[in-house]
Amino acid sequence: MLLYVDRLELALFDSVAVGPGAYHVAASPTESKAIVTYPNSRRVAFVDLRNRRVTNEVRTPGRPIHVAIAGDGKRGYVLTSETQENPGTLMLLDMDNERVVSEALVPPGSQSVSLWPGRWSPVMRWD
Repeated sequence: MLLYVDRLELALFDSVAVGPGAYHVAASPTESKAIVTYPNSRRVAFVDLRNRRVTNEVRTPGRPIHVAIAGDGKRGYVLTSETQENPGTLMLLDMDNERVVSEALVPPGSQSVSLWPGRWSPVMRWD
């Protein structure tokens, strides 16, 4: 279950059933969509947070170990672990059409994906 919790009082006010095995979650900045990972079944799910339902699932080439959504909410990124069959992979997801756009191999030992700069990220300058 994804739980909707009041941040100040830590009171549960709603939830979304996403099925067993869910592990990581990333919510879009608009809080309208989320991506949930299922490492043991090598898949990720798109969740419509406003209508409280899973809308699509896609297979991953390895165990999804980290997930992030871009600051504009239009792209999602899933990092998968290395397996005997596949090296680690970074997947680019189209959040509107809920599909995989592309995949790229990552260096061995990659553990997380972070997006920067983003909508709320600090700005770095080299003057």
